Amino acid sequence: MDTQKYYLKFKDGTPITLIGPTGIELPTNTIEDFGAFCGAGKGIGQKLVPETVYMLVISAACFFHDMSWEFSDGSWDDFHQSNSIFLHNLIAIIQKGSKNELLKCLRLYRAVTYYNSVDTIGAKIYKRQHEKQA
Repeated sequence: MDTQKYYLKFKDGTPITLIGPTGIELPTNTIEDFGAFCGAGKGIGQKLVPETVYMLVISAACFFHDMSWEFSDGSWDDFHQSNSIFLHNLIAIIQKGSKNELLKCLRLYRAVTYYNSVDTIGAKIYKRQHEKQA
């Protein structure tokens, strides 16, 4: 999957660069204004994954992860690349968006937890999604 850099900002004007599939249209260019993109579809999966990590909006990372799955060819290489993009974007948002060092550490720990969940539990969802498309 081809990727590119996307240049966004926080509401306070702080710039941030995230990574995503080439050529996607963004719903906004402000991190806090992304819609609800976190969670595994509908139902319990949607409720278990929040749009924030300790009050910091991470929806943009979820958006790029969702788009990565959409643009994926269904291979395991693309699956892992998508998840790596997710982790990279989570870390970027946390590094740029955290003003408090304690919160930054807690958020980074949570980001790795989210990544591990997506990389293990998400494998079944990814496989099922791409079998339907085939």
